[in-house]
Amino acid sequence: MRFLSLSLCGLAVFITACQPVTNSSSPSQIVWASGQINNGQVINGPKITAETTANILPEQEIPVYTTPTAFDPDMMLAASAQALIGQFGEANTIRREGDIEIWQYHLVECVVDFFLYTDDTPAKSLVIKAWDMRANIIGGKVDDTACLNNMTERFYQIQAG
Repeated sequence: MRFLSLSLCGLAVFITACQPVTNSSSPSQIVWASGQINNGQVINGPKITAETTANILPEQEIPVYTTPTAFDPDMMLAASAQALIGQFGEANTIRREGDIEIWQYHLVECVVDFFLYTDDTPAKSLVIKAWDMRANIIGGKVDDTACLNNMTERFYQIQAG
């Protein structure tokens, strides 16, 4: 990584040092620090080939690092059951208590419950009204950060297919 940084710095210095100066008597002639280019032909300068430029900065894939957006379960409030499936996948367990459906997602660090109620539309669709996270073991302490990280991981797994 340090070699790549040094190479890029060296390339930047080289490019800066070789800025062209246009000859006012002939706009088609450019004078470089290492020679002259006249109508696309190098005059009195080094021969530039694919091999010589490959040694300056070899072709390589440069990784792009991005910080994934954390899954925010609050953004699911008022969403439909279909939206929850699209964002978070099928629930591990669905149980009904009266008019409420509780969709449970069993993750490594916790269990996440989404509480769905029937809305007032003629279609009587299920809508998320609340959510909660809890430890996998009754009486255990939940690590909120670890649970949210698990939720984010699951979200990205579902999105990746």
